Amino acid sequence: MQVGSIVRASRNENLKGRAMVATVEDDTVTLLWEDSAGPSPIQGQFMVAPMMVREERGREDDDAEVTMLQADVTELLEFETSPSRNGAPAATWKDRGDHLLRLGDPAAAIPFYEMALRSTNSSLQVGCTVLVQNKGQVLLAEVDCLDATTADLTLVDSGAELVVQQSQVLLSLSTLHSELQLRVLLNLARSLMQWADYDASRPYRASAVLSTSMAYAITTSDEDFVSFQPTCLMLRSKANASQGRYEASMADVETLNDRQARQWKAELLVLMRRRELTDKKLVKGMCQWIGRATNSSGNDEVPVKRTLESTAVSVSTAERKGCNHSAPMPQLHHGFSLNMISTCCAMLILIAAFLYQAHSSGR
Repeated sequence: MQVGSIVRASRNENLKGRAMVATVEDDTVTLLWEDSAGPSPIQGQFMVAPMMVREERGREDDDAEVTMLQADVTELLEFETSPSRNGAPAATWKDRGDHLLRLGDPAAAIPFYEMALRSTNSSLQVGCTVLVQNKGQVLLAEVDCLDATTADLTLVDSGAELVVQQSQVLLSLSTLHSELQLRVLLNLARSLMQWADYDASRPYRASAVLSTSMAYAITTSDEDFVSFQPTCLMLRSKANASQGRYEASMADVETLNDRQARQWKAELLVLMRRRELTDKKLVKGMCQWIGRATNSSGNDEVPVKRTLESTAVSVSTAERKGCNHSAPMPQLHHGFSLNMISTCCAMLILIAAFLYQAHSSGR
């Protein structure tokens, strides 16, 4: 083991990562994490995983050196350092990603799964089947016509016609490798979720939702793939739940009835109830604060409370349904002063912002 070499070491009980050897002393080594800024492509750009902006940095605690026993550090696998690795077939890329995922190194696995997808993503041709995102859903479509930069598509499920930029096509399905593409997308989602538990600075969980949605769409293309649907839905449900999107999470598993699904649905109900109680505590606390701040005459606390609770519930409901517009403001009590109205409005805006941020961050 030499200074400057790249090795693999444990970040925590469940996760490993690549690091550069800074110093070697007796039976210990000092390491600097190499992948602290997140996984980077082997070739081109990622198709599903979020791309790191060059100016972005990794986690602040990764800037510090870490010292551990040499016995706890391992060399990289041969295929990770081979200069001829770019010519591998798609199945080999997947096998390499699987190996790294089993080792507990999802950040290293992600680029290999992406290369597997890239290897099976054939060029667009009239008559081929593709995956495209339309109105927030990943759908199967057939290519009817190709222009210089656009593609005329027909959605398989509805027969609707759609014109998109060719760059908007997520993946071209391969007649020879469609099952491989499906399996790669599922394992890519697993890798993204595991890495997201360590690094929340980029939207890895949102990419996991996209990956599982793409996998599920593939299962609708062939009856032989229907058996994969429960796995797709369970993974997507957990990816949505990790972002606080509990209603979308429940929608994915409400039709599943195996033991794992029933257990997960029970956990989801607990999470949803906990969020509801947290929202109520927030509203109650803000009501009390505004009541104390504005109740100079002792008669205005009740209308303030009713107004605030009504608006907070409307804002929370709108956010959960995906609304982008503001909830309508309930009619205020006729005894409010202008200062009181201004105070209430300001606090309502703060509550709405807090609820949106809390739900979006997967609290």
